[in-house]
Amino acid sequence: MKKIILTFAAICLLTLTYSCRETEKKADAATNAVEDAMDDATEKIEEAGDAMKDATDAAGEVIEEATDAADEAIEEVNEVIDTTADNADQLVKEGKDKLKENS
Repeated sequence: MKKIILTFAAICLLTLTYSCRETEKKADAATNAVEDAMDDATEKIEEAGDAMKDATDAAGEVIEEATDAADEAIEEVNEVIDTTADNADQLVKEGKDKLKENS
């Protein structure tokens, strides 16, 4: 009877050891899967950050170009206004001179 109990205990010990090894393997696999997922997530976050930076830079360039174009348009409009005012002054002077001549 003693031999049977010792044999049964030995079988239980072997089974327990095997079970612990399998559990450890599964825990290692789960840990590796979590680490891989975290690495992938970190990489995706970095890629998203880079994309946002690129988009911000591009938007800044577009805004700068639009501002420059608006400044140039304003300068051209001011030149046209100045030229038109000068021409109007000249026409008024010429008109006054003709009126004086005809009077």
